[in-house]
Amino acid sequence: MFLAQDGNIIIYGGSTLNSGKVTTVFSDIAVLNTNSWEFIKFFTYLGATSASNLYTNNIYILNIHNYTWVATFNVPTTTIPPKQPPSTWNSSTDQANNNYTYLYIGIGIGAGVIILIAVLFIIGFFIYKNRHKEEFIMTSGTSRNDHIRETHMSMIYTSGIPPSETYVQTPLYGVPMPGNN
Repeated sequence: MFLAQDGNIIIYGGSTLNSGKVTTVFSDIAVLNTNSWEFIKFFTYLGATSASNLYTNNIYILNIHNYTWVATFNVPTTTIPPKQPPSTWNSSTDQANNNYTYLYIGIGIGAGVIILIAVLFIIGFFIYKNRHKEEFIMTSGTSRNDHIRETHMSMIYTSGIPPSETYVQTPLYGVPMPGNN
């Protein structure tokens, strides 16, 4: 039994047993159409030349186009061209294309690194600026550039000790703060 190229299943032969011994071997051929699931039975006398007693005999070839036994089979000779060794040289066009490809890859990597550095620099700048934020308070009697700087400082609380009411920083330029004389 085997599957043909057209999808049909071809079944060959069969036998009868008598007391566990093969008494008769059949050379019938049956074809199962896998599309309609119908058996089409071909007997050896319907145009096929019967092979001699096939039981414990040689291998025979069945031509499935016309269901005849092939008496002789000539193996078609095909010449396989020898493999060409891989060339170690490239044409100038191939080398130029490779050079441009490498150039584009290099430009892409370089641009990506520059963009990454710029983005990291901008992020770092904003983080630095937000951590070191200072507020400038103008007081009366000072010029525009001569002012007291007030910096925001984080407070540390200790358990059991309440935080004081006011936190006053000494002016940087020796200008006394009101109410702190």
